[in-house]
Amino acid sequence: MPDSSAADIINASGGGNIWSILGLAVSGVLGKQAWDFYKNKSNLNFKANDNVRKDVKEERMLDRKERNEYKDDLKERVAALEVKLDGAMKAKEDLIEQVGELKARIAKFEVKLEILLAGGKVAPEPEAPAPTKKPVKAAPEKKATRSRKNG
Repeated sequence: MPDSSAADIINASGGGNIWSILGLAVSGVLGKQAWDFYKNKSNLNFKANDNVRKDVKEERMLDRKERNEYKDDLKERVAALEVKLDGAMKAKEDLIEQVGELKARIAKFEVKLEILLAGGKVAPEPEAPAPTKKPVKAAPEKKATRSRKNG
């Protein structure tokens, strides 16, 4: 059967193979279309996820920059507060020294008053030189009596 054509083969088999051939052709075409569809869908999903990943990375970078700016701001504020605290501590020490001097003067006046009320005489005080500022002493460190819990 050298000159047999596809139609002769189909007629010889009674036409049963035509359905097999058509089914095979349809499934091949549909299979290729399905493969292309899922391949394109997968590529689109990958690109979408890649864009989401880029967005997330950019958000993380922005968050990191904001945190660093916040930390820098806090460092500056803490430094300014430390300077203010040092000034307040010096002012407190000066006031404590002045209170001590005033207490001493009041004690002298009380003694003189008692003497005067008892009928005695009080010798005038010699002129004292103008008070000189004493060097500022460092405040003694206080021991913590309670422990603080963080949280």
